[in-house]
Amino acid sequence: MMTVLAWWLISLILAALAWPIAWRLLGRLPDRGSGMARVLGILAGSYLFWLGGNFGWLPTDSGGALLALVILAGVGWAFARGRWSEMISWLKAHHRYLLLLEALFLVAFALWAFVRASNPAITATEKPMELAFLNAILRSESYPPYDPWLSGYAISYYYFGYVMLAFLALLTGTPAGMAFNVGNAMWFALVATASYSLVYNLLASRRDKPIKPFGALLGPVFVLITGNLEALLDVLHARGLFWAVGPDGSPQSPFWRWIGLEELEFPPPSAPSWIPTRSSWWWWRASRVIRELDLQGRPIDLQ
Repeated sequence: MMTVLAWWLISLILAALAWPIAWRLLGRLPDRGSGMARVLGILAGSYLFWLGGNFGWLPTDSGGALLALVILAGVGWAFARGRWSEMISWLKAHHRYLLLLEALFLVAFALWAFVRASNPAITATEKPMELAFLNAILRSESYPPYDPWLSGYAISYYYFGYVMLAFLALLTGTPAGMAFNVGNAMWFALVATASYSLVYNLLASRRDKPIKPFGALLGPVFVLITGNLEALLDVLHARGLFWAVGPDGSPQSPFWRWIGLEELEFPPPSAPSWIPTRSSWWWWRASRVIRELDLQGRPIDLQ
């Protein structure tokens, strides 16, 4: 619980430090970039930490992370010069929006932290590799961090996302295993607020209609919960819906053939159920719902 609170607090500090930068870069948006400030703060702070570690300007430990935080504060102060009164006036006029944004972040963060806490095992697929990269970054005395798979060499992979995670872990004193799970909840909450901010700004651009902040909640609902509906399709398929007996006596379904997802074009392998019973890799199909056919008519899953 204290770790989750520490991550929330440090992310709030990063958002506050980066907001002047967001104000300057995204100042034409109705929310003045406040919805993206937390993302920008984590991104900018991590980049300063990574850059300093690569050039030897900053140590790659908690002290270096704190120095990167101080540098970010200085950059934010420079961006805010001459705009303090304008920014404070905007804060007072839009405090309800900011409170709603923060409430959304807290709810999303707590929700996914609970989900991860219910199954915190870092196993299966690429999770062990990701944890190895995170440990390597936290233990490296300089950057680029060493490769946990090949001693004496640097990581040859797109690893900056793990640097962002390590940056937050160093600032909060969180061990790698716990940081992996709390960071997962943090990304979920960041996507929630960023998508909310995006939809809010789109709605607010309609000057002929009043702004309805709660309508922007459709953003995180569609991005994080609804997704591409593959899970719903799997449930419908498991229930045996949209199948009929063809002239030859075999089950046929123009609907599932039109959907074209791998394995869904075939009848359910068992009796109707609310739980998909096909291959345990059904969740993998959710990221590969676009298919094409090669010259021989064989399906190709587009990555």
